[in-house]
Amino acid sequence: MDRANPAYKLDPDRYQSSDVRFLTKEKTADVIRFGFRRHCTGSLPKTESRGKLSSLEQAPASSRLLILALAAGLLAGTAAGGSGELQSHASIRSTARDFVLANASDLQFPPTVTVGRLDSRLQLAQCSEKLKAFAPPGRKTTGRTTIGVRCTGRKPWSLYVPVTISIMGKAVVATRDLVRGDFITAADVRLEQQDLTRLHSGYLGTLDLAVGKRVKRTIRQGGIIKPTQIAAPTMIKKGAEVTITAKSNSILVKTKGKALSSGGPGERIRVRNLRSNKVLEATVVRAGVVQVDL
Repeated sequence: MDRANPAYKLDPDRYQSSDVRFLTKEKTADVIRFGFRRHCTGSLPKTESRGKLSSLEQAPASSRLLILALAAGLLAGTAAGGSGELQSHASIRSTARDFVLANASDLQFPPTVTVGRLDSRLQLAQCSEKLKAFAPPGRKTTGRTTIGVRCTGRKPWSLYVPVTISIMGKAVVATRDLVRGDFITAADVRLEQQDLTRLHSGYLGTLDLAVGKRVKRTIRQGGIIKPTQIAAPTMIKKGAEVTITAKSNSILVKTKGKALSSGGPGERIRVRNLRSNKVLEATVVRAGVVQVDL
């Protein structure tokens, strides 16, 4: 049995009256008076142990087990009391949280930091120096990650603290079910506060990015609208005749062309200049009109 660890299994049938010499004299006397039997090395003077235990050795196992549990509590108290001051979990967690907030200047919005709880069995010596936090190599800057906390005092130690870094911001969500082919109106969308670190597929931050767009895939009511679910309305279809414009300072040049792909406002499509027969990339300006860069 490991005497340094009070968290042992209590088996009443294995305990004898042959003593625990690592208890204090007072606690040993109390345990003997209640008649607990214990199996370990060392022995008490026979005049103290045998006579006092003989009348209680026939006690039910459950009673002896209760006595042993009480004794274990005394041992645990003795072990903790002799280990000196312990570092509070609150101070470790606070150090990790302060580190994240102090290094959040590169984030789009102020973060919300949730520090995970430490194992209640963790006991670390009180640090003689101020605790220091550090970022483990390759850690994530948002979402679930870890922050290192170390003591560089007389009794150094180090550990990793689990933290969740959330970035709260507004994202566009649907106010009704939207199906493929729908054109989104202002009444179809609203902004809601969301944890942006969880929106791995992307999101829209303003309503104007959604209004007027064509729905490519079904979006359920309350669902966050992703950029891949919508597209600009098609203003120019493949094969349609278009006007190609080019502007340089005050000079505007126009010529006829043919669309080789479809697109909506602001999208880039391929067009053929019917005069030179060259294929160009142009930006859709409005229905039937595209612009090329000079």
